[in-house]
Amino acid sequence: MMSNEFQQINGILQADNLSSVFQPIVDLRSRDFFGVEALTRGPADSELFSPAVLFPMAERVGLIRELELKALEIAGRSFRNLALPVRIFVNISPMSLMAPGALEFARTLLSNAHIDAQNVVLELSEQYQTDDVAELAAALEQFKAEGFGIAVDDLGSGYAGLKTWSQLKPDFVKIDRHFISGIDSDPIKREFVRSILAMAHEIKSRVIAEGVETAEEAQIIRELGVRYVQGYLFGRPATVPSIDQNIHHLAARPVLRERALANRKTIGSLAQDFPSIDVNTRLADVVSIFKAHSAISSLPVLHHNTPVGLISRQHILEIFSDRFGPELHARKPVVQFMNEHPLVVEYTAALEDVSYLLTENGEQDLVQDFIIANHGQYHGIGKTSALLRAITDQQISSARHANPLTQLPGNVPINEQVNTLISQQTDFWVAYCDINGFKAFNDVYGYAMGDKAIMLLANILSDHVNSDHDFVGHIGGDDFILLLRSDNAPEVCAEICNNFKQQARTLYDAVARGHKGIWSQDRQGKRAFFPLMTLAIGLVHPDVDSTLRADDISTLASEAKKEAKLLPEGGVFDSPARFPGCWRAVS
Repeated sequence: MMSNEFQQINGILQADNLSSVFQPIVDLRSRDFFGVEALTRGPADSELFSPAVLFPMAERVGLIRELELKALEIAGRSFRNLALPVRIFVNISPMSLMAPGALEFARTLLSNAHIDAQNVVLELSEQYQTDDVAELAAALEQFKAEGFGIAVDDLGSGYAGLKTWSQLKPDFVKIDRHFISGIDSDPIKREFVRSILAMAHEIKSRVIAEGVETAEEAQIIRELGVRYVQGYLFGRPATVPSIDQNIHHLAARPVLRERALANRKTIGSLAQDFPSIDVNTRLADVVSIFKAHSAISSLPVLHHNTPVGLISRQHILEIFSDRFGPELHARKPVVQFMNEHPLVVEYTAALEDVSYLLTENGEQDLVQDFIIANHGQYHGIGKTSALLRAITDQQISSARHANPLTQLPGNVPINEQVNTLISQQTDFWVAYCDINGFKAFNDVYGYAMGDKAIMLLANILSDHVNSDHDFVGHIGGDDFILLLRSDNAPEVCAEICNNFKQQARTLYDAVARGHKGIWSQDRQGKRAFFPLMTLAIGLVHPDVDSTLRADDISTLASEAKKEAKLLPEGGVFDSPARFPGCWRAVS
Protein backbone atom coordinates (compact mmCIF):
# COMPACT_ATOMS: atom_id res chain seq x y z
CA MET A 1 0.00 0.00 0.00
CA MET A 2 1.33 3.42 -0.93
CA SER A 3 2.03 5.77 1.97
CA ASN A 4 0.24 9.07 2.30
CA GLU A 5 3.51 10.96 1.67
CA PHE A 6 4.12 8.98 -1.53
CA GLN A 7 0.62 9.82 -2.74
CA GLN A 8 1.15 13.52 -1.96
CA ILE A 9 4.39 13.75 -3.93
CA ASN A 10 3.12 11.60 -6.76
CA GLY A 11 -0.03 13.73 -7.02
CA ILE A 12 2.04 16.90 -7.26
CA LEU A 13 4.12 15.36 -10.04
CA GLN A 14 1.11 14.14 -12.00
CA ALA A 15 -0.66 17.50 -11.76
CA ASP A 16 2.47 19.62 -12.44
CA ASN A 17 1.55 21.39 -9.22
CA LEU A 18 4.91 23.14 -8.91
CA SER A 19 6.07 26.68 -9.62
CA SER A 20 9.38 28.50 -9.95
CA VAL A 21 10.61 31.75 -8.49
CA PHE A 22 13.92 33.38 -9.34
CA GLN A 23 16.46 35.21 -7.20
CA PRO A 24 18.91 37.63 -8.83
CA ILE A 25 22.63 36.91 -8.90
CA VAL A 26 24.18 40.37 -9.20
CA ASP A 27 27.42 41.55 -10.80
CA LEU A 28 28.80 44.22 -8.45
CA ARG A 29 30.79 45.80 -11.27
CA SER A 30 27.98 46.32 -13.75
CA ARG A 31 25.26 46.71 -11.04
CA ASP A 32 23.13 44.42 -13.18
CA PHE A 33 21.93 40.83 -13.47
CA PHE A 34 24.63 38.21 -13.89
CA GLY A 35 22.10 35.41 -13.62
CA VAL A 36 19.13 34.10 -11.67
CA GLU A 37 18.77 31.05 -9.48
CA ALA A 38 15.61 29.03 -10.06
CA LEU A 39 13.94 28.00 -6.80
CA THR A 40 11.08 25.49 -6.68
CA ARG A 41 7.87 25.96 -4.74
CA GLY A 42 5.19 23.35 -4.06
CA PRO A 43 1.40 23.75 -3.96
CA ALA A 44 0.29 27.11 -2.57
CA ASP A 45 -1.43 27.13 0.85
CA SER A 46 0.25 23.83 1.69
CA GLU A 47 3.12 22.83 3.96
CA LEU A 48 4.76 21.43 0.83
CA PHE A 49 5.00 24.92 -0.62
CA SER A 50 8.37 25.18 1.13
CA PRO A 51 11.24 23.34 -0.60
CA ALA A 52 12.64 22.59 2.87
CA VAL A 53 9.63 20.30 3.39
CA LEU A 54 8.93 19.24 -0.20
CA PHE A 55 12.30 17.80 -1.21
CA PRO A 56 13.04 15.85 2.01
CA MET A 57 9.63 14.20 1.73
CA ALA A 58 10.30 13.26 -1.90
CA GLU A 59 13.62 11.75 -0.83
CA ARG A 60 11.93 9.70 1.91
CA VAL A 61 9.48 8.13 -0.53
CA GLY A 62 12.04 7.53 -3.30
CA LEU A 63 10.77 10.21 -5.71
CA ILE A 64 13.53 12.77 -5.37
CA ARG A 65 14.86 12.28 -8.90
CA GLU A 66 11.38 12.55 -10.41
CA LEU A 67 10.75 15.73 -8.41
CA GLU A 68 14.06 17.26 -9.48
CA LEU A 69 13.46 16.59 -13.15
CA LYS A 70 9.91 17.97 -12.97
CA ALA A 71 11.25 21.06 -11.19
CA LEU A 72 13.79 21.56 -13.97
CA GLU A 73 11.07 21.28 -16.60
CA ILE A 74 8.90 23.90 -14.87
CA ALA A 75 11.90 26.20 -14.28
CA GLY A 76 12.81 26.00 -17.98
CA ARG A 77 9.31 27.04 -19.06
CA SER A 78 9.15 29.89 -16.55
CA PHE A 79 12.62 31.15 -17.46
CA ARG A 80 11.73 31.19 -21.15
CA ASN A 81 8.76 33.45 -20.39
CA LEU A 82 11.00 35.91 -18.53
CA ALA A 83 13.08 36.52 -21.66
CA LEU A 84 16.06 37.63 -19.56
CA PRO A 85 19.40 37.58 -21.43
CA VAL A 86 21.22 36.01 -18.46
CA ARG A 87 22.24 32.61 -17.10
CA ILE A 88 19.86 30.43 -15.13
CA PHE A 89 21.28 28.48 -12.18
CA VAL A 90 19.33 25.29 -11.40
CA ASN A 91 19.81 22.95 -8.45
CA ILE A 92 20.28 19.26 -9.13
CA SER A 93 21.69 16.34 -7.16
CA PRO A 94 24.65 14.25 -8.32
CA MET A 95 22.44 11.15 -8.49
CA SER A 96 20.19 12.80 -11.08
CA LEU A 97 23.15 13.92 -13.17
CA MET A 98 24.65 10.43 -13.17
CA ALA A 99 21.37 8.63 -13.91
CA PRO A 100 20.97 6.94 -17.32
CA GLY A 101 19.44 9.27 -19.90
CA ALA A 102 20.15 12.44 -17.89
CA LEU A 103 21.94 14.19 -20.74
CA GLU A 104 19.25 13.30 -23.26
CA PHE A 105 16.58 14.60 -20.87
CA ALA A 106 18.51 17.87 -20.57
CA ARG A 107 18.74 18.22 -24.34
CA THR A 108 14.99 17.73 -24.68
CA LEU A 109 14.26 20.20 -21.91
CA LEU A 110 16.42 22.87 -23.55
CA SER A 111 14.85 22.25 -26.93
CA ASN A 112 11.32 22.58 -25.56
CA ALA A 113 12.17 25.74 -23.61
CA HIS A 114 14.25 27.27 -26.43
CA ILE A 115 17.20 27.80 -24.06
CA ASP A 116 20.86 27.57 -25.04
CA ALA A 117 22.92 25.20 -22.88
CA GLN A 118 25.54 27.94 -22.46
CA ASN A 119 22.97 29.93 -20.46
CA VAL A 120 22.37 27.11 -17.98
CA VAL A 121 24.47 26.44 -14.88
CA LEU A 122 23.93 23.17 -13.01
CA GLU A 123 24.28 23.74 -9.27
CA LEU A 124 25.35 20.56 -7.49
CA SER A 125 23.22 20.29 -4.39
CA GLU A 126 25.10 19.48 -1.17
CA GLN A 127 22.12 17.67 0.34
CA TYR A 128 22.83 14.36 -1.36
CA GLN A 129 26.17 12.61 -1.16
CA THR A 130 27.89 10.59 -3.86
CA ASP A 131 30.58 8.04 -3.07
CA ASP A 132 32.09 8.06 -6.55
CA VAL A 133 33.45 11.50 -7.33
CA ALA A 134 35.27 10.12 -10.38
CA GLU A 135 31.96 8.91 -11.87
CA LEU A 136 30.38 12.29 -11.15
CA ALA A 137 33.32 14.10 -12.78
CA ALA A 138 32.93 11.92 -15.88
CA ALA A 139 29.22 12.73 -16.07
CA LEU A 140 29.91 16.44 -15.67
CA GLU A 141 32.41 16.36 -18.52
CA GLN A 142 29.60 15.26 -20.83
CA PHE A 143 27.43 18.16 -19.71
CA LYS A 144 30.35 20.60 -20.04
CA ALA A 145 30.96 19.39 -23.58
CA GLU A 146 27.31 20.17 -24.29
CA GLY A 147 27.84 23.76 -23.11
CA PHE A 148 26.43 23.63 -19.57
CA GLY A 149 28.17 25.50 -16.77
CA ILE A 150 28.84 23.74 -13.46
CA ALA A 151 28.60 25.23 -9.97
CA VAL A 152 29.37 23.82 -6.52
CA ASP A 153 26.76 25.08 -4.07
CA ASP A 154 27.27 26.04 -0.41
CA LEU A 155 31.06 25.65 -0.26
CA GLY A 156 32.06 25.24 3.36
CA SER A 157 29.14 22.99 4.32
CA GLY A 158 27.96 19.55 3.32
CA TYR A 159 29.99 16.62 2.08
CA ALA A 160 31.90 18.04 -0.84
CA GLY A 161 34.24 20.64 0.57
CA LEU A 162 37.52 21.66 -0.98
CA LYS A 163 38.48 18.14 -2.10
CA THR A 164 35.41 17.75 -4.30
CA TRP A 165 35.85 21.30 -5.60
CA SER A 166 39.41 20.58 -6.69
CA GLN A 167 38.37 17.33 -8.39
CA LEU A 168 35.37 18.71 -10.26
CA LYS A 169 36.92 22.08 -11.24
CA PRO A 170 33.55 23.83 -11.57
CA ASP A 171 32.97 27.08 -13.43
CA PHE A 172 31.40 28.63 -10.32
CA VAL A 173 31.63 28.11 -6.59
CA LYS A 174 29.03 29.53 -4.21
CA ILE A 175 30.26 30.32 -0.71
CA ASP A 176 27.91 29.10 2.00
CA ARG A 177 25.91 31.90 3.65
CA HIS A 178 27.42 31.00 7.04
CA PHE A 179 30.73 32.55 5.97
CA ILE A 180 29.03 35.69 4.62
CA SER A 181 26.72 36.41 7.56
CA GLY A 182 28.50 38.88 9.86
CA ILE A 183 31.71 38.88 7.78
CA ASP A 184 32.08 42.60 8.47
CA SER A 185 32.84 41.83 12.13
CA ASP A 186 34.52 38.43 11.82
CA PRO A 187 38.18 38.31 10.63
CA ILE A 188 38.13 34.51 10.46
CA LYS A 189 35.35 34.60 7.88
CA ARG A 190 37.26 37.22 5.92
CA GLU A 191 40.32 34.97 5.85
CA PHE A 192 38.17 32.08 4.64
CA VAL A 193 36.79 34.15 1.77
CA ARG A 194 40.29 35.41 0.87
CA SER A 195 41.51 31.81 0.71
CA ILE A 196 38.59 30.74 -1.48
CA LEU A 197 39.22 33.63 -3.87
CA ALA A 198 42.91 32.73 -4.14
CA MET A 199 42.12 29.08 -4.93
CA ALA A 200 39.37 30.05 -7.35
CA HIS A 201 41.82 32.27 -9.21
CA GLU A 202 44.18 29.32 -9.66
CA ILE A 203 41.59 26.89 -11.05
CA LYS A 204 39.63 29.51 -13.03
CA SER A 205 36.42 29.29 -10.98
CA ARG A 206 34.24 32.33 -10.40
CA VAL A 207 33.05 32.98 -6.85
CA ILE A 208 29.49 33.87 -5.83
CA ALA A 209 28.73 34.97 -2.27
CA GLU A 210 25.34 33.74 -1.05
CA GLY A 211 23.16 35.15 1.71
CA VAL A 212 24.25 38.81 1.58
CA GLU A 213 21.74 40.65 3.75
CA THR A 214 23.38 43.85 5.01
CA ALA A 215 25.22 46.74 3.37
CA GLU A 216 28.15 46.14 5.71
CA GLU A 217 28.50 42.53 4.55
CA ALA A 218 28.26 43.63 0.91
CA GLN A 219 30.88 46.33 1.36
CA ILE A 220 33.39 43.93 2.93
CA ILE A 221 32.98 41.18 0.33
CA ARG A 222 33.30 43.80 -2.41
CA GLU A 223 36.51 45.03 -0.77
CA LEU A 224 37.78 41.44 -0.62
CA GLY A 225 37.30 41.13 -4.37
CA VAL A 226 34.08 39.10 -4.68
CA ARG A 227 32.35 40.18 -7.87
CA TYR A 228 29.10 38.16 -7.85
CA VAL A 229 26.58 38.21 -5.01
CA GLN A 230 23.19 36.81 -4.10
CA GLY A 231 20.99 37.63 -1.14
CA TYR A 232 17.99 39.50 0.20
CA LEU A 233 19.92 42.81 0.16
CA PHE A 234 19.90 42.76 -3.64
CA GLY A 235 16.72 40.88 -4.45
CA ARG A 236 14.31 38.35 -2.99
CA PRO A 237 12.99 35.31 -4.88
CA ALA A 238 10.09 36.35 -7.10
CA THR A 239 8.17 35.18 -10.14
CA VAL A 240 9.63 38.17 -11.99
CA PRO A 241 13.00 38.94 -10.36
CA SER A 242 14.27 42.47 -9.88
CA ILE A 243 17.37 44.02 -8.35
CA ASP A 244 16.82 46.13 -5.24
CA GLN A 245 17.86 49.79 -5.14
CA ASN A 246 20.40 48.83 -2.45
CA ILE A 247 22.83 48.05 -5.25
CA HIS A 248 23.01 51.75 -6.12
CA HIS A 249 23.47 52.78 -2.51
CA LEU A 250 26.42 50.42 -2.27
CA ALA A 251 27.95 51.86 -5.44
CA ALA A 252 27.76 55.37 -3.99
CA ARG A 253 29.78 54.49 -0.89
CA PRO A 254 33.31 55.96 -0.74
CA VAL A 255 36.50 54.01 -1.26
CA LEU A 256 37.51 52.42 2.04
CA ARG A 257 40.83 53.49 3.46
CA GLU A 258 41.77 49.82 3.90
CA ARG A 259 41.83 49.57 0.11
CA ALA A 260 44.52 52.22 0.03
CA LEU A 261 47.11 50.28 1.99
CA ALA A 262 49.97 49.54 -0.36
CA ASN A 263 52.15 46.49 0.23
CA ARG A 264 50.00 45.58 3.23
CA LYS A 265 52.05 43.26 5.42
CA THR A 266 50.86 39.90 6.57
CA ILE A 267 51.46 38.45 10.02
CA GLY A 268 54.03 36.04 8.57
CA SER A 269 56.47 38.94 8.22
CA LEU A 270 56.59 39.20 12.04
CA ALA A 271 57.22 35.50 12.72
CA GLN A 272 60.16 34.81 15.05
CA ASP A 273 61.88 31.45 14.82
CA PHE A 274 61.55 30.31 18.43
CA PRO A 275 62.47 26.76 19.44
CA SER A 276 59.52 24.38 19.66
CA ILE A 277 58.85 21.44 21.97
CA ASP A 278 56.94 18.20 21.61
CA VAL A 279 53.88 17.36 23.71
CA ASN A 280 55.92 14.68 25.50
CA THR A 281 58.82 16.97 26.43
CA ARG A 282 59.52 16.81 30.16
CA LEU A 283 58.95 19.93 32.19
CA ALA A 284 62.57 19.89 33.44
CA ASP A 285 63.78 20.10 29.82
CA VAL A 286 61.44 23.02 29.19
CA VAL A 287 62.97 24.86 32.17
CA SER A 288 66.44 24.24 30.71
CA ILE A 289 65.42 25.79 27.39
CA PHE A 290 64.05 28.89 29.12
CA LYS A 291 67.27 29.26 31.15
CA ALA A 292 69.39 28.93 28.00
CA HIS A 293 67.32 31.51 26.08
CA SER A 294 66.53 34.46 28.32
CA ALA A 295 64.75 36.39 25.53
CA ILE A 296 62.14 33.69 24.99
CA SER A 297 58.90 34.34 26.87
CA SER A 298 56.96 31.29 25.61
CA LEU A 299 57.39 28.07 23.64
CA PRO A 300 55.00 26.46 21.13
CA VAL A 301 53.97 22.88 21.91
CA LEU A 302 53.69 20.73 18.80
CA HIS A 303 52.32 17.33 17.85
CA HIS A 304 53.75 16.20 14.50
CA ASN A 305 54.62 19.86 13.79
CA THR A 306 51.00 20.96 14.37
CA PRO A 307 50.57 23.58 17.15
CA VAL A 308 48.48 22.22 20.02
CA GLY A 309 49.46 24.56 22.87
CA LEU A 310 51.71 27.26 24.28
CA ILE A 311 53.73 27.23 27.50
CA SER A 312 54.89 30.50 29.05
CA ARG A 313 58.09 31.20 30.98
CA GLN A 314 56.14 32.83 33.79
CA HIS A 315 53.86 29.80 34.24
CA ILE A 316 56.79 27.37 34.35
CA LEU A 317 58.73 29.48 36.84
CA GLU A 318 55.70 29.69 39.11
CA ILE A 319 55.43 25.90 39.11
CA PHE A 320 59.13 25.40 39.87
CA SER A 321 59.21 28.15 42.50
CA ASP A 322 57.02 26.07 44.82
CA ARG A 323 58.96 24.24 47.53
CA PHE A 324 58.39 20.79 46.06
CA GLY A 325 57.69 21.91 42.49
CA PRO A 326 60.77 20.40 40.81
CA GLU A 327 60.44 17.07 42.63
CA LEU A 328 56.73 16.79 41.85
CA HIS A 329 56.64 17.96 38.23
CA ALA A 330 60.10 17.80 36.62
CA ARG A 331 59.47 14.44 34.89
CA LYS A 332 55.90 15.20 33.80
CA PRO A 333 55.14 16.00 30.12
CA VAL A 334 54.54 19.62 29.19
CA VAL A 335 51.14 18.74 27.74
CA GLN A 336 49.77 18.69 31.30
CA PHE A 337 50.69 22.34 31.91
CA MET A 338 50.37 24.12 28.56
CA ASN A 339 47.69 26.56 27.43
CA GLU A 340 45.48 24.34 25.27
CA HIS A 341 43.80 27.27 23.49
CA PRO A 342 46.50 29.63 22.25
CA LEU A 343 45.80 32.04 19.42
CA VAL A 344 46.93 30.39 16.16
CA VAL A 345 46.81 32.46 12.95
CA GLU A 346 47.80 31.70 9.37
CA TYR A 347 50.91 33.51 8.14
CA THR A 348 48.86 35.12 5.32
CA ALA A 349 46.51 36.90 7.77
CA ALA A 350 46.46 40.71 7.61
CA LEU A 351 47.95 42.55 10.58
CA GLU A 352 44.65 44.33 11.25
CA ASP A 353 42.71 41.05 11.45
CA VAL A 354 45.15 39.53 13.95
CA SER A 355 44.96 42.69 16.03
CA TYR A 356 41.18 42.35 16.10
CA LEU A 357 41.45 38.73 17.27
CA LEU A 358 43.78 39.74 20.07
CA THR A 359 41.60 42.59 21.33
CA GLU A 360 38.05 41.38 20.66
CA ASN A 361 37.63 40.07 24.21
CA GLY A 362 38.08 43.12 26.41
CA GLU A 363 37.57 41.12 29.60
CA GLN A 364 40.81 39.15 29.18
CA ASP A 365 44.38 40.34 29.48
CA LEU A 366 46.18 40.94 26.19
CA VAL A 367 48.39 37.94 25.41
CA GLN A 368 52.09 38.55 24.82
CA ASP A 369 52.71 35.78 22.29
CA PHE A 370 50.72 33.87 19.70
CA ILE A 371 51.48 31.12 17.17
CA ILE A 372 51.85 31.69 13.43
CA ALA A 373 51.11 28.68 11.21
CA ASN A 374 51.65 27.87 7.54
CA HIS A 375 48.73 25.75 6.35
CA GLY A 376 48.30 24.43 9.87
CA GLN A 377 52.00 23.67 10.45
CA TYR A 378 54.18 25.61 12.87
CA HIS A 379 55.79 28.66 11.24
CA GLY A 380 56.93 30.83 14.16
CA ILE A 381 55.95 32.91 17.18
CA GLY A 382 54.35 36.34 16.92
CA LYS A 383 54.81 39.05 19.54
CA THR A 384 51.86 41.32 20.28
CA SER A 385 54.19 44.24 20.90
CA ALA A 386 55.78 43.78 17.46
CA LEU A 387 52.34 43.57 15.86
CA LEU A 388 51.19 46.85 17.41
CA ARG A 389 54.40 48.59 16.29
CA ALA A 390 54.00 47.25 12.74
CA ILE A 391 50.38 48.43 12.53
CA THR A 392 51.35 51.89 13.79
CA ASP A 393 54.22 52.15 11.28
CA GLN A 394 51.92 50.96 8.49
CA GLN A 395 49.26 53.53 9.35
CA ILE A 396 51.81 56.36 9.53
CA SER A 397 53.36 55.34 6.21
CA SER A 398 49.96 55.02 4.56
CA ALA A 399 48.84 58.44 5.80
CA ARG A 400 52.12 60.06 4.71
CA HIS A 401 51.94 58.74 1.15
CA ALA A 402 48.17 58.58 0.56
CA ASN A 403 46.36 61.07 -1.66
CA PRO A 404 44.39 63.37 0.67
CA LEU A 405 41.24 63.24 -1.48
CA THR A 406 40.89 59.58 -2.39
CA GLN A 407 43.11 58.13 0.37
CA LEU A 408 44.65 55.91 -2.31
CA PRO A 409 48.44 55.31 -2.22
CA GLY A 410 50.59 57.83 -4.07
CA ASN A 411 53.89 57.77 -5.95
CA VAL A 412 56.11 56.24 -3.26
CA PRO A 413 53.97 53.15 -2.56
CA ILE A 414 53.22 52.80 -6.29
CA ASN A 415 56.94 52.55 -7.06
CA GLU A 416 57.48 50.22 -4.11
CA GLN A 417 54.73 47.93 -5.38
CA VAL A 418 56.16 47.92 -8.92
CA ASN A 419 59.63 47.06 -7.63
CA THR A 420 58.17 44.27 -5.49
CA LEU A 421 56.39 42.75 -8.49
CA ILE A 422 59.56 42.96 -10.58
CA SER A 423 61.75 41.43 -7.87
CA GLN A 424 59.26 38.58 -7.43
CA GLN A 425 59.19 38.02 -11.21
CA THR A 426 55.40 38.42 -11.09
CA ASP A 427 53.56 38.84 -14.38
CA PHE A 428 51.57 42.09 -14.29
CA TRP A 429 50.11 44.96 -16.33
CA VAL A 430 50.42 48.69 -15.67
CA ALA A 431 47.47 50.88 -16.63
CA TYR A 432 47.95 54.67 -16.63
CA CYS A 433 44.50 56.31 -16.40
CA ASP A 434 43.78 59.92 -17.29
CA ILE A 435 40.49 61.80 -17.75
CA ASN A 436 39.92 63.50 -21.10
CA GLY A 437 38.31 66.93 -20.74
CA PHE A 438 38.82 67.13 -16.98
CA LYS A 439 40.39 70.62 -16.92
CA ALA A 440 37.52 72.13 -18.90
CA PHE A 441 34.98 70.41 -16.61
CA ASN A 442 36.81 71.66 -13.50
CA ASP A 443 36.99 75.22 -14.91
CA VAL A 444 33.28 75.35 -15.74
CA TYR A 445 31.78 73.52 -12.75
CA GLY A 446 34.32 74.34 -10.04
CA TYR A 447 36.78 72.39 -7.94
CA ALA A 448 34.08 70.70 -5.78
CA MET A 449 32.57 69.06 -8.86
CA GLY A 450 36.09 68.33 -10.08
CA ASP A 451 36.69 66.43 -6.85
CA LYS A 452 33.48 64.49 -7.47
CA ALA A 453 34.76 63.45 -10.90
CA ILE A 454 38.03 62.27 -9.38
CA MET A 455 36.23 60.33 -6.63
CA LEU A 456 33.94 58.80 -9.26
CA LEU A 457 36.95 57.47 -11.12
CA ALA A 458 38.59 56.27 -7.89
CA ASN A 459 35.49 54.25 -7.00
CA ILE A 460 35.13 52.79 -10.50
CA LEU A 461 38.79 51.72 -10.54
CA SER A 462 38.49 50.14 -7.09
CA ASP A 463 35.29 48.34 -8.06
CA HIS A 464 36.80 46.80 -11.20
CA VAL A 465 39.93 45.28 -9.69
CA ASN A 466 40.50 42.25 -7.50
CA SER A 467 41.77 43.72 -4.24
CA ASP A 468 43.57 40.48 -3.35
CA HIS A 469 45.70 40.58 -6.52
CA ASP A 470 45.58 44.08 -8.01
CA PHE A 471 46.57 47.58 -6.87
CA VAL A 472 45.05 51.04 -7.32
CA GLY A 473 47.26 54.11 -6.93
CA HIS A 474 46.58 57.85 -7.29
CA ILE A 475 49.44 59.88 -8.74
CA GLY A 476 47.57 63.15 -8.31
CA GLY A 477 44.82 65.19 -9.97
CA ASP A 478 42.99 63.00 -12.47
CA ASP A 479 45.93 60.60 -13.00
CA PHE A 480 45.70 57.08 -11.58
CA ILE A 481 47.78 53.90 -11.86
CA LEU A 482 46.51 50.31 -11.85
CA LEU A 483 48.83 47.35 -11.32
CA LEU A 484 46.86 44.37 -12.59
CA ARG A 485 47.74 40.71 -12.19
CA SER A 486 44.55 39.50 -13.87
CA ASP A 487 44.82 37.66 -17.17
CA ASN A 488 42.11 39.81 -18.72
CA ALA A 489 43.62 43.23 -18.01
CA PRO A 490 42.73 44.70 -21.46
CA GLU A 491 39.10 43.68 -21.04
CA VAL A 492 38.98 45.06 -17.49
CA CYS A 493 40.38 48.40 -18.70
CA ALA A 494 37.84 48.54 -21.52
CA GLU A 495 35.04 47.97 -18.97
CA ILE A 496 36.45 50.76 -16.80
CA CYS A 497 36.47 53.19 -19.76
CA ASN A 498 32.88 52.35 -20.69
CA ASN A 499 31.68 52.58 -17.09
CA PHE A 500 33.34 55.96 -16.53
CA LYS A 501 31.94 57.35 -19.78
CA GLN A 502 28.40 56.40 -18.74
CA GLN A 503 28.63 57.64 -15.14
CA ALA A 504 30.53 60.85 -15.94
CA ARG A 505 27.51 62.07 -17.95
CA THR A 506 25.55 62.39 -14.69
CA LEU A 507 27.97 65.07 -13.45
CA TYR A 508 26.93 67.49 -16.24
CA ASP A 509 23.77 69.60 -16.41
CA ALA A 510 20.99 68.82 -18.88
CA VAL A 511 22.15 71.45 -21.39
CA ALA A 512 25.69 70.04 -21.53
CA ARG A 513 24.35 66.50 -21.89
CA GLY A 514 22.11 67.66 -24.74
CA HIS A 515 25.02 69.33 -26.54
CA LYS A 516 27.33 66.41 -25.61
CA GLY A 517 29.90 68.82 -24.26
CA ILE A 518 30.73 72.26 -22.87
CA TRP A 519 32.50 75.44 -23.97
CA SER A 520 35.57 76.59 -22.06
CA GLN A 521 39.05 78.00 -22.58
CA ASP A 522 41.80 75.72 -23.83
CA ARG A 523 45.40 75.84 -22.56
CA GLN A 524 46.16 78.71 -24.94
CA GLY A 525 43.27 80.76 -23.53
CA LYS A 526 41.09 80.34 -26.62
CA ARG A 527 37.40 79.47 -26.38
CA ALA A 528 36.88 75.86 -27.46
CA PHE A 529 34.31 73.10 -27.31
CA PHE A 530 35.10 70.09 -25.09
CA PRO A 531 33.15 66.81 -25.37
CA LEU A 532 31.84 65.10 -22.23
CA MET A 533 34.59 63.54 -20.15
CA THR A 534 35.95 60.16 -21.18
CA LEU A 535 38.81 58.04 -19.89
CA ALA A 536 42.12 57.29 -21.61
CA ILE A 537 44.17 54.30 -20.43
CA GLY A 538 47.68 53.49 -21.55
CA LEU A 539 48.32 49.79 -20.90
CA VAL A 540 51.81 48.33 -20.46
CA HIS A 541 52.65 44.63 -20.14
CA PRO A 542 56.32 44.71 -19.05
CA ASP A 543 58.70 41.83 -19.44
CA VAL A 544 59.69 41.12 -15.83
CA ASP A 545 62.62 39.02 -17.04
CA SER A 546 64.31 42.15 -18.38
CA THR A 547 66.33 44.69 -16.42
CA LEU A 548 63.46 47.16 -16.20
CA ARG A 549 63.04 49.28 -13.07
CA ALA A 550 60.02 51.14 -11.71
CA ASP A 551 61.23 54.37 -13.37
CA ASP A 552 61.47 52.62 -16.75
CA ILE A 553 57.96 51.24 -16.46
CA SER A 554 56.66 54.67 -15.42
CA THR A 555 58.14 56.12 -18.61
CA LEU A 556 56.59 53.40 -20.77
CA ALA A 557 53.20 53.86 -19.11
CA SER A 558 53.38 57.62 -19.70
CA GLU A 559 54.13 57.05 -23.40
CA ALA A 560 51.20 54.64 -23.65
CA LYS A 561 48.92 57.16 -21.95
CA LYS A 562 49.90 59.82 -24.50
CA GLU A 563 48.85 57.43 -27.27
CA ALA A 564 45.58 56.69 -25.48
CA LYS A 565 44.86 60.44 -25.23
CA LEU A 566 44.90 60.57 -29.04
CA LEU A 567 41.97 58.16 -29.30
CA PRO A 568 38.92 60.20 -30.41
CA GLU A 569 36.52 59.04 -27.68
CA GLY A 570 38.93 57.75 -25.07
CA GLY A 571 39.72 54.09 -24.56
CA VAL A 572 42.64 51.73 -24.09
CA PHE A 573 45.95 51.85 -25.94
CA ASP A 574 47.66 48.50 -25.52
CA SER A 575 49.76 48.01 -28.65
CA PRO A 576 53.31 46.79 -27.91
CA ALA A 577 54.58 47.58 -31.40
CA ARG A 578 56.38 50.84 -30.50
CA PHE A 579 58.25 49.35 -27.56
CA PRO A 580 60.01 46.19 -28.77
CA GLY A 581 61.81 44.22 -26.08
CA CYS A 582 59.94 45.91 -23.24
CA TRP A 583 56.37 44.89 -24.01
CA ARG A 584 54.66 41.61 -24.61
CA ALA A 585 52.15 41.22 -27.39
CA VAL A 586 48.54 41.26 -26.21
CA SER A 587 47.05 37.83 -26.79
